[in-house]
Amino acid sequence: MQPSPPRSGWCLNRSYPAPAMVALALASGSWLAACDRKAEPPAAPALPEPPPAAVGPAAAMAPEAPSAVAAAAPASSAVLPAEPPAAPSPSAPEVAPAPALAFDPATLAGKLEAAKATHGGLLILADRKGIHALAPDLSLVADLSSSRANHLRVVQSATQLLLYFVVPAKRQIVRLDLVSGTHKVLATVPLLQNQCFRGAIGPGPEAPGQPAAEAAAQDPTAAAAPAESAEADAAAAAVANKPFNPLEYIQGESDFGIDPAGKFACFQISDRNANMANVMMSFRVDLTSGKTLDRVVFGGEECQTLVKGVPVTKPLCPVPPVHAQRPAPTQPWPFNAKAQRFDAEATSDSGRFAFLRDAEVVAEQGDYIYSAPFVFDAQTGAVLVVTSKTLVPANLAKLRKSQKLPKNTLVFPGEAGAFWLAGADVLVLGDGGSASADMTLPTTQYHVVTLPDKVKTIKAFAATTY
Repeated sequence: MQPSPPRSGWCLNRSYPAPAMVALALASGSWLAACDRKAEPPAAPALPEPPPAAVGPAAAMAPEAPSAVAAAAPASSAVLPAEPPAAPSPSAPEVAPAPALAFDPATLAGKLEAAKATHGGLLILADRKGIHALAPDLSLVADLSSSRANHLRVVQSATQLLLYFVVPAKRQIVRLDLVSGTHKVLATVPLLQNQCFRGAIGPGPEAPGQPAAEAAAQDPTAAAAPAESAEADAAAAAVANKPFNPLEYIQGESDFGIDPAGKFACFQISDRNANMANVMMSFRVDLTSGKTLDRVVFGGEECQTLVKGVPVTKPLCPVPPVHAQRPAPTQPWPFNAKAQRFDAEATSDSGRFAFLRDAEVVAEQGDYIYSAPFVFDAQTGAVLVVTSKTLVPANLAKLRKSQKLPKNTLVFPGEAGAFWLAGADVLVLGDGGSASADMTLPTTQYHVVTLPDKVKTIKAFAATTY
């Protein structure tokens, strides 16, 4: 028989911001029942590998070809029989960023270091042509890789400058050494066969026997011939066992991370966005051996992974933060965001500008929790709403009542990422998640907000700051 369609997910409290609802869903057993679902400080940085002989530009290499070590490493999906070893917590005490290194100017790291000294911060961006480093004005600094990538993560230690990224089409997690310019495939995440997740995401367009199965599901009163019934059962079994690529179902940037020591990757996938999810899975990928572990942490007792015979909701590892913590601003400013009832989500390095996304000002809320972006200026005390062209002064309290936003105001779902460029008063806003699942808006562009009044749009799959 065709697998039954997934639950709608509407039992989630859609008045909460999306990330808060996920935490609520995972933490509350009574909530699951109500929805009728049966359901160390960071490790020391690794010692640097001896750099190889000088190489040409990274963009001219073949980044997708794994090394002999990576090719030989096992990459199997497995369910843990017991709790995994404790992973470093992402909530480590705030520390100052690693000091700038004296890289050889001929290397990628040297070129990036020189540009950062000039501009204060750089935008690392992935698009159809590869991965690039841009200055805050979006001028090109360097081409870093020809890979079509996603989920960019910069990891800097006292001796290394590394860029980690995902190549979804090849299910690879790759490390680019920005000092030597060399790529290394650290792990190839295996295709997954999980009946609960497959049942939630649906059969896909290439499922065998789909028309017959759909007909049987849509007309249950029809008397099917034994041969047709057998065909439908075979089609349903094929659908349930059809493998899928987990990396295509990472819903947002905050759902993927690399630990500061580069030892493991941790990520979470779900069949739909956080506001509508039916099934969630946690993954831990050992970046030394390539071994992948997975666990269903939400979806009912019949789906959740058992540890010592008990269904678990605890992730295999905490997802490390997307961006390293920045030092607190030291310069005083005349106005205070809190005094203006502005609850900032993030503040630029200078401390002058603070960012807030607000859902109360959006008139309609569909399957997503939508919000509008605002910036507070601590020098003038003004609250500015971000539109697709510029920033417009606004009264946040009045907008929450009227829900009449200025023309061209940017409105985006809760899965959309936002960050400040390191060392620059430049805000980068994403337009959604990065997954290809139903009920997801794939990221296709970013808005670069240069304070106090410029907004530019760029097409990209992923972006981060260095």
